[in-house]
Amino acid sequence: MNIRKLPQDLARKIAAGEVIERPVSVVKELVENAVDASPSRITVQVFQGGKSRITVQDDGEGIFPEDLPLAIERHATSKIHNENDLEDIHTMGYRGEALSSISAVSRVEIRSRRKDHQEGNCLVSAPGNRASISIVHCPSGTRVQVDDLFFNMPARRKFLSSALGEFRRISQLIRHFALAQPEIVFDLSHDGKKIFQSVSGPDRGKLIHQAWGSGYGILSKSLSMNDMNMEVWFQNIPGRRLNFQAFVNRRIIDDKLLRSAVHSVKDKLSGNLFIFLQVPPKDVDVNIHPTKTEIRYRKSREVFELARNSVMELLGHIPSINIPGQDRFLEEKPGVKVNNDSPLLISHGTTDKRGTTNISYSCDPFPDMFSRVAAPSSILSENRKKDTSSDMIKEDPLKDLARWRFIEQSSTGYLLFDFNGDLVVMDPHAAHERINFELLRENSRTLTEKQLLHPPGVLAPEQEELVAQYLPQLEKYGFLFTNDGSGKIRMSAFPLLLSRFSLDPIKFLDSLLYEWEEGTSTTIDNGILAKWANLACKDSVKLTSRISEEEVAVLLRDLSKCNNPHFCPHGRPTMLCITSMQIEKYFRRTE
Repeated sequence: MNIRKLPQDLARKIAAGEVIERPVSVVKELVENAVDASPSRITVQVFQGGKSRITVQDDGEGIFPEDLPLAIERHATSKIHNENDLEDIHTMGYRGEALSSISAVSRVEIRSRRKDHQEGNCLVSAPGNRASISIVHCPSGTRVQVDDLFFNMPARRKFLSSALGEFRRISQLIRHFALAQPEIVFDLSHDGKKIFQSVSGPDRGKLIHQAWGSGYGILSKSLSMNDMNMEVWFQNIPGRRLNFQAFVNRRIIDDKLLRSAVHSVKDKLSGNLFIFLQVPPKDVDVNIHPTKTEIRYRKSREVFELARNSVMELLGHIPSINIPGQDRFLEEKPGVKVNNDSPLLISHGTTDKRGTTNISYSCDPFPDMFSRVAAPSSILSENRKKDTSSDMIKEDPLKDLARWRFIEQSSTGYLLFDFNGDLVVMDPHAAHERINFELLRENSRTLTEKQLLHPPGVLAPEQEELVAQYLPQLEKYGFLFTNDGSGKIRMSAFPLLLSRFSLDPIKFLDSLLYEWEEGTSTTIDNGILAKWANLACKDSVKLTSRISEEEVAVLLRDLSKCNNPHFCPHGRPTMLCITSMQIEKYFRRTE
């Protein structure tokens, strides 16, 4: 096949794909250009999640009339002039690709006026057409309007998320810009409705409180090393995945080095942790990726040590926090008497030979809702195909509880039973998981009963946006939300069946929204069932817990009522049967 030169329009589309991935990419490039114009306010307006229209307006310096035609040309920029400038970049933009890439996949209008000019100029551009320029009356500064993103790339447009999903990414980006550029006021609206306005003034602390809310305490630490300065802000929220973000020289960066420094101090952190680093521009290389989200340090070891020391000093001041639901476990006593008609209740205490009770908490301060995966659906059918000389049973022993005799609980926690001469070994945790899961699944079919929250639960800003996106699904499964009159969304009720578990409804909601948003469940319903399975696991008796004979009887009775008693929700077996024939064969009594 002969080598041929690509048409200019096709080449521009390919190049645009490196810079513009979705609407949030457009907003990022336009806001960075606006920041370089030294404005006091930047206004972002988004329609249909940015798929139909995006406008970014600033009150900065404006563009010279003679420069406007070059604005959409590739590799045209006012930020750098020669190769040496790449070694000392002080601006957000410098590549001269943003507006060129945007104009290749959308219709663009740029209005700009210098403060010392009486009139402004307007450039209108569309792919395949020659750009036109006219004189207009407009305020000083620059306004860029982007319409019909990817209208000429239907394949790319098809893979965009919903309007709310795309807007959520934009909203998070603008909030991060507000933190990185505290002296600039940022306004954001969606479909004509004002969503966010950053507080005025250079005080980053006020912006952090605005972004994270005041439900949990916020700590900060500042350190310097040589010519580097670092601010670390942390909000400890037990049970919530870590929301980490790095800002280097006011850029929003995906920085693996700083993330590694944080985890080298403490592997498991939860809540919010933002790092703001200032280094001399000559000591950082931002010319790594077209999106400018990756960088390299010339003094990476010093950066690592500065981040590590900052986090170490900060974490040394974290107060201890009571985990919701922990008191319930502290109050439990060994040997709980169980009503024969009630759900299984098992104490989480272990008793040593001296009679001293050692409480083991089953409420993990840093719960991982996604640490398990469902077993393949074929596991049960494959086990059923095994012959009867294996660990499977010819008949289901749970159909005849009268033939069960409890022997003992082993030192490793497994329960030993005599079933008509056969030896049955049961995993009490897996069995309890199955009981809890089927109870949850059965109750989840009728979600008319709800538990009211007084006062309503406070949501983080990013949670509010996800709740708005998934509101129909959440209401279907028993969650209720109200508007407090100031535009803030509050959780007013959650499914009553969740009240039997020692968890924070806000944290459960957070993990559920995260799984839906990240696409780790193929459907919304599968996401809910996965949550039920993990709840069943978290609330089930631990293998190391000591269980009384009365509790064993209730465990056996409740397991026998399950639809699938032989496997836990994650696919692990609940019991192993060694038949009397296998035992006799092993001891050579059948020879």
